[in-house]
Amino acid sequence: MVGKGFGDLPEPLRLLRPFAVTGSLGAIVPTKGSEEHPDRIQWGGVIEYSLPYLTSFVSDVRLPGFVARVVPLVEVDFHTAVDRGAAGQTTGTINVGGVWIGRAVQLGVEMVIPANARTSPALGVRAFMRIDLDALSPRLGRPVFGARRE
Repeated sequence: MVGKGFGDLPEPLRLLRPFAVTGSLGAIVPTKGSEEHPDRIQWGGVIEYSLPYLTSFVSDVRLPGFVARVVPLVEVDFHTAVDRGAAGQTTGTINVGGVWIGRAVQLGVEMVIPANARTSPALGVRAFMRIDLDALSPRLGRPVFGARRE
């Protein structure tokens, strides 16, 4: 995984500072291979624009409270088969959405757009909720195993 934030851009380009780009490359090797489940290379990336970064570090653009905590994003997620009769076949999605970032909770929703007919003939929607348990209670942030903190 690689990434680059643009917070170091010069003052004339300050409105581009909230952009960030990440990329990933990995291998998926099923434990039981078949033509239906070939070894695959997973690759993709994300481009995002952090409204919390914009309002906190770049410019007070006076966004409404809810909107000021949103990170709009576009994600691409592809898988390319490398063996078992499927070599070279690529499937993937382009996901457009956003994440709302709260103090202890993140909420996200994306529209999932198939990149080709091999992926799917239909659009989809994906949503998630992430809860930071240690932000809800400091007792939850302690190690389960190992040395105790005093």
